[in-house]
Amino acid sequence: MQIPSQTDQQGVPTRSPSLAGQENTYMPSDPIYKSLVRLVMMAFLVMLPLLLLTPSPAFGYADPGSGAFLYQAVYAAFLGGAFYLRKLLNRIWRKRK
Repeated sequence: MQIPSQTDQQGVPTRSPSLAGQENTYMPSDPIYKSLVRLVMMAFLVMLPLLLLTPSPAFGYADPGSGAFLYQAVYAAFLGGAFYLRKLLNRIWRKRK
């Protein structure tokens, strides 16, 4: 359902109120909205590495089984990736009947 546009006294289109009676401030096609989204994304991309690189005290405990678990996870990821790669290559290079 398209809401009819309204114009002011000079004939310039104005934003029409939404169905709920509230005025739409930002529309996804507005250049202001796009620049605001771009600014937020850039701020996030700058802040994320800074937050990840900031040292913080770790009050954790690593028991002896943690190393074995990490070793098992890496080994399983390697074998799973190898299996996936083998299936992918077989699908690409199999003989057509």
